Amino acid sequence: MARALEFYGKSLAITERIGDQHTSANQYFNLGTLYRDTIGDREEARANLERAKAIFEQVGDAPNAQKAARALLQV
Repeated sequence: MARALEFYGKSLAITERIGDQHTSANQYFNLGTLYRDTIGDREEARANLERAKAIFEQVGDAPNAQKAARALLQV
């Protein structure tokens, strides 16, 4: 679990630095589900899933924005 957080964090830093919003949104989504399902931290889960949803909406990816919205309902 700690390694997953480390890898997602590193990946997110890289994708944000290079401006790859879609991949950043995917990483926020992955972090959100990790916090929700494995770690049990609802606050972090919600924050990451909300960020993922906002970015997906910003880049026009409606299916993934809906996926993030459904994931938020499970937090």
